[in-house]
Amino acid sequence: GKMATCTVRPGSAGGGAVKLTVSNQLTLNGTVSSDGATATQSSAGSGGSVWITTKDSTGNGTITANGGNGTGGFNCPVGGGGGRIAYYYSGTNGFSGTLTANPGTDDAGCYVAGTKGTVIIKDTTNNDIYIKNTQTWSADPTREGAIQTFKNVYVQDNSTLNLIGHYTSNV
Repeated sequence: GKMATCTVRPGSAGGGAVKLTVSNQLTLNGTVSSDGATATQSSAGSGGSVWITTKDSTGNGTITANGGNGTGGFNCPVGGGGGRIAYYYSGTNGFSGTLTANPGTDDAGCYVAGTKGTVIIKDTTNNDIYIKNTQTWSADPTREGAIQTFKNVYVQDNSTLNLIGHYTSNV
């Protein structure tokens, strides 16, 4: 393996939180971002959270909650972990853009980075949930604090759904 010596330095800011509630039509052709800050010779900020609730949507924009990148070479910078995106719609989802909650990277080859965050899309009318972003999403009722029931669960983009603890599946 690779061994490195690191000096402790303050990390960078996390991405914060964005909550957007649209009562009718969301048209997103730009960017909604809650990314963590890049760090120089320290730990980068983790991605924040983006929570969007709308009736209908359209557009091909970008929604991100990515971790910041660690830069600086010799001091083993650490990439921040990805954040969380929750995208809820109750009508027609015509949004064809990109949603990512990816971890940041390090540029020193120390291979120290956060993990991917979560991207959840929920059709609140049909109670369907879509798990995306090549992630592992763990449903653990002891940590989540509530029992969640969905009509359909779609696991997409090479994602994994882990059901932890007590659960019931009616297929």
